[in-house]
Amino acid sequence: MKLDAVFFGGGTASLMPTEHLCQILESLLVLPSSEHGVEVTLECEPGTISLKALQQAKDAGVNRVSVCAQSFDNDQLDRIGRKHTREDSLTLIDYCNDLGFENIHVDLMYGLPGQTLGDWRKTTEITASLPIQHVSAYKLYVYKHGQLHRQETASRAEAEVDAKTHLANQMFDVAVDVFADAGLGQYSLTEFSKDGMECRYVTACFDGSDVLPIGPSAFGRCGNEVWDN
Repeated sequence: MKLDAVFFGGGTASLMPTEHLCQILESLLVLPSSEHGVEVTLECEPGTISLKALQQAKDAGVNRVSVCAQSFDNDQLDRIGRKHTREDSLTLIDYCNDLGFENIHVDLMYGLPGQTLGDWRKTTEITASLPIQHVSAYKLYVYKHGQLHRQETASRAEAEVDAKTHLANQMFDVAVDVFADAGLGQYSLTEFSKDGMECRYVTACFDGSDVLPIGPSAFGRCGNEVWDN
């Protein structure tokens, strides 16, 4: 078995002290790797990682950065309780390009409270204009008893009215069209990339590859056995 991808995510991995990240990668990257090398992704909440820390992560082996922008509209970010701004996301993308990262991903969400089809189109068009190679577009998931659910800011799927579901479907169609025009082809339900820049970790989650979970709530698979921590 050879190591093909490492993914630091499931929350804000960029809050991890850089020295801990480096120690983990120092242990992992001595393992036999695939002929393509190892794809190492670090999920970053904009505003939580400095240029210096990002350089240290790159030196340790990180070669793919996931920018958890969610939206490029500050009002929408505020409505879902995000602490970062559109400007923070753009700054992080600039950091990545300044440091020479060749694989930059932007994470987006649609179906946000008060978000119109025009709002979403603007976010997708801004994203498509950026110097990035990969995008994901997820429908907002409202956790039971989570902040949005408690505040009745957004409904859970089982309580969603037909008009809201129809709008969400329209939003996804907009994403497919805008990203396709920008050369970002859809390769999974939620993922879009430039040719050859598909995320190996994402692909492994769906193609039956072995996945080793590390940390709380991580899922894993070995052969036909699936488990979570």
